[in-house]
Amino acid sequence: MLSPLNNRLKSRIISSPLIISGVRHCQRRAITTSRAAHSPALAIRRKGAANTTEQEENARVDVERSQMRDYLRNRDVVVLPSPMPTKVSYPRSDGHYLFFPDTPSLDKLAIMEACLTGYLDVRRAHQLFNDAMEDPKLLYLLDTKVHNSFLRTYIEYALHLEEQGDAADFWRKQFWALYKRMDQKGYQSPPNANTYTVMLFGMMNSPELSHDDRISFTTKLLRAMEAKEIALSDVVAQSHIADESGRALLEILSESAKQTGSRAQVMQKLESIGIVPTSEPNILDGVAEVIPQTKRKVVKREIDGQEEKVEIFETPYNLGVLRGNLKTISESRQSLPDDIMQRQKMLEETAYDSALARFKHESDVFRELDMGGNLNNRSLQAWMWDWHVQTQPHLQARIKELEEQEKASSKELAVQLSYFLKLLPAEKLVLITILELVNTLATGGYQDGVRTTRLIMTIGRAIEAEHHFQAAKKKQIPILDFKSKAELPTYSVSGYLELHKARVKARLEIEGKEDWMPPWTPEVRARVGAFVVDTLMEQATVINTITVDDKEYEEDHPAFFNTYRYERGFKIGVIKANDVVIQKMSQEPPREHLHPRHLPMLVRPQPWIRHNTGGYLFSNLSVMRMKESNEQNSYLKEADSRGAMELVYAGLDVLGKTPWKINRDLFDVALEVWNKGLGYPGIPPLALEQTIPDPPTNPTDLRAKADYAVAMKRLAQERSAHHSDRCSTNYKMEIARTFLGEKFYFPHNIDFRGRAYPIPPHLNHIGDDLSRGLLMFAEGKPLGQRGIRWLQIHLSNLFGYDKAPFDDRENFATEHLSEIYDSAENPLEGRQWWLKADDPWQCLATCMELRKALESPDPEKYESCLPVHQDGTCNGLQHYAALGGDVTGARQVNLDVTDRPSDVYTYVSEMAKAQISKDAAEGNKFAQMLQERVNRKIVKQTVMTTVYGVTFIGARDQIHRQLKAIDDFEGMDLYPYANYLAKV
Repeated sequence: MLSPLNNRLKSRIISSPLIISGVRHCQRRAITTSRAAHSPALAIRRKGAANTTEQEENARVDVERSQMRDYLRNRDVVVLPSPMPTKVSYPRSDGHYLFFPDTPSLDKLAIMEACLTGYLDVRRAHQLFNDAMEDPKLLYLLDTKVHNSFLRTYIEYALHLEEQGDAADFWRKQFWALYKRMDQKGYQSPPNANTYTVMLFGMMNSPELSHDDRISFTTKLLRAMEAKEIALSDVVAQSHIADESGRALLEILSESAKQTGSRAQVMQKLESIGIVPTSEPNILDGVAEVIPQTKRKVVKREIDGQEEKVEIFETPYNLGVLRGNLKTISESRQSLPDDIMQRQKMLEETAYDSALARFKHESDVFRELDMGGNLNNRSLQAWMWDWHVQTQPHLQARIKELEEQEKASSKELAVQLSYFLKLLPAEKLVLITILELVNTLATGGYQDGVRTTRLIMTIGRAIEAEHHFQAAKKKQIPILDFKSKAELPTYSVSGYLELHKARVKARLEIEGKEDWMPPWTPEVRARVGAFVVDTLMEQATVINTITVDDKEYEEDHPAFFNTYRYERGFKIGVIKANDVVIQKMSQEPPREHLHPRHLPMLVRPQPWIRHNTGGYLFSNLSVMRMKESNEQNSYLKEADSRGAMELVYAGLDVLGKTPWKINRDLFDVALEVWNKGLGYPGIPPLALEQTIPDPPTNPTDLRAKADYAVAMKRLAQERSAHHSDRCSTNYKMEIARTFLGEKFYFPHNIDFRGRAYPIPPHLNHIGDDLSRGLLMFAEGKPLGQRGIRWLQIHLSNLFGYDKAPFDDRENFATEHLSEIYDSAENPLEGRQWWLKADDPWQCLATCMELRKALESPDPEKYESCLPVHQDGTCNGLQHYAALGGDVTGARQVNLDVTDRPSDVYTYVSEMAKAQISKDAAEGNKFAQMLQERVNRKIVKQTVMTTVYGVTFIGARDQIHRQLKAIDDFEGMDLYPYANYLAKV
């Protein structure tokens, strides 16, 4: 019965004809210095045997390319049974029931799962399960995952009843009876690794079994596992084993293994089951705290019986939340030193939990400012908190009333809505409804409103997703052994086949260990969404102020209301927001407050197996970054269903499973700079020096007053930008301190162009200079014969000496060896040569690494972890030059062999200067003003984005931003000049 599913699985993971160089590019974007010595990305080939000629090497490459091309073209064809027309009964076909189940069947599955959740109604779920076993339409949908869910619920519910003093014999009998049915030869849903995990748990919690009974049963389990080629490690990895039960299970398994011949494997696996606290010292002991960035605030305090305004400094809310989360991680390092999976669970939280805390904080802030009585002066988040508080008790009462009505109903209901509404607490249901309603209105247009059907389906789907998320967090997800043969390059046929095999295995493992979570039908989603939306609209209000005869009157109006509009002659129901809400939403876009802040992972990211499954363990993220585009999302889903995303997924997995660590030496220097409040590149000073202009002395001088207002506004913008920069740097320092001594990972996804980016936004390896300097690979490699050379070249590149031949760059580092040593040994008290570099923090990290390598006993054997970042020369123009056969363009973007690197941006700026000089000679006033002022920096962004389809308006705005940075143009209207340059 499962063979069609396996065929579908294989066909969806089949390779696609994407360019392999894209995966190679993803893999080689950041490489260690040791890899640099042998990396194809640096054009250094390994030498073959002495008798290998260049012609033989080229022939070998051609054969490999041909094999890869043929391999990618060999694609399986997915053949599905044809769906039947509406109201036409299906034939008794496994395929039709499996691929095209009807709505009543799906509703029954969803009700089963809802009844099992939290032991809501286990008896009814049991009855529905037994009825389904007799229904041919449902029989083929009851796979092993469904059986495992009932097995686990039976035994856990029995334990739950016994804790309350109730009888549980019936449920224990159902537990053993269901396994007996699954263990029958030829049964449609045979046991898998998860089944045997549940059975071991049930056996250890069955007091009616004697010691001999347990040994006999375990022996049978081990033999069955061997027959099905199920590894014991997969079974034990999913077990929730404490110290005492671990030792008891060890004894039983070891005795049972004597009869199966697998004692060695059992002993090797179970020796490490017990969780023993480690006595390792805390690596953060002795590391100074990161002094947080604060902001000025004036509050009212009662002093000596009088109310006075007092100036205080507080930590910004977002920074405070981050510090709180990171503190939990640091504490868990000591309390759970060996359980990194549990620590990873503590890292991941839902966006709804974060949003709820944010809304409450906003409400508290305005209450402290005595603005609670004037709703319209408060922020949108404070409004949302008030709606949440007003709606929650009303929703609880309505759900209870609905449940009583369904129980009292004389006729049997196909779907009892209360089951689904009780899966999440009312607090979270209200929060999801508010967030999705506001976000949907924001994306669809405030004035037009949103279709009622679209909104209730969106909210129902969000509630379903949150329920599945919470269920996944309760599941003990094992760490997958996702490895491929390290010596095989992924871009070769054999290497890709090995990676492909590992990904198929990972997908099978993930899907085999996932909890049973049947999807809700559209009808259930719509009914759930409509119920909570209706409740919110009854309670959510705003204050509308009306002025009549110079008097203001305040009235409570609904924040949202139902109405209709006509589309193509049809009457369409829509939900709109009150004008007061629309005005507030236009001033405060809600999207920026709803996205959760992600951190690096302590375990390897989950392999990408679907367009929305991969990366973080519990968060459903899309593999592609998009801005609420249904069209892009549809294309992504279709490409995923056809298997065309497989190579993209493989490339992201390679990036994600690369381990990183914090560069402790550099962190200590950066921490000292930060805590002293010094101003260094990438670290803004604590105090911003500003010159406050004198106010105009003549109150009638309108020009002076306008200039003064502009100057004060500019100072306010500078203060705001300085505070923002300080907070951003504070984020990086806090995260770096927390992850000291940890091995961590960056899950990746792509943008619409296919470029890969780390998902954690604050500290990652493609961030600014400080971020890159703080990060190192967790696994070092010996430098080898050419590693020192590449360290020196890397140092020259970072310093800004990157347009010379490689030999000259190597000599540059050699000539400045004394400065390198001084920078590494005395970065803050020495000559500070490293501060002159284009990328000073990375330069300092390289100075430290180069000094360690040179002072080691054997530099070639020194294991370096320092990344060597590589970049192409305007990749878009490289493709254009290659496709068009443009020899001149190829030379400027370094596709041709030259003595020294070319710089296309300088080349274009020189061409622009020539045209500007010509126009200036002809009397063009804009050209005359721009003479000798156009440089590489002004043209770089426009040249770079030209190949990505930048418009004339976009190019003009880019140039305008660069011209504003020129001191000579301060106070001038620069748009005419930017308009002229965009045409040049």
